[in-house]
Amino acid sequence: MSRGENPSRLVERLRKFRAPAPRDRSIGSEVDRVVREAAKRNNSAGGMSAAWQELAPARGVSRVEKLTPGGVLVVRATDAGARYELDVWLRSGGLEALRARCKTTLRRVKIELGGV
Repeated sequence: MSRGENPSRLVERLRKFRAPAPRDRSIGSEVDRVVREAAKRNNSAGGMSAAWQELAPARGVSRVEKLTPGGVLVVRATDAGARYELDVWLRSGGLEALRARCKTTLRRVKIELGGV
């Protein structure tokens, strides 16, 4: 503290530096997080997610979970009916259509039951 400086002015000057930064109340960071998460999910499936949405018959009741390094595509279906429909589609040429559509290795598709 300088000799001629008022202590109250010194405190005010220090408060200016110690004040917390105003919080960001916009939703931009949340939107960015959701976009990154969606891109991460799509990339983790090796681009199979887009092909699945275009080709698979049970679009609203199934989604791609992941593509394992061994080439197993894990798909989640909402119920047994959707699982059966997907199984029939895969056996009747759907697996070959997926293989032709994507550049990653696809050995088989595993359909799991659960919420979509």
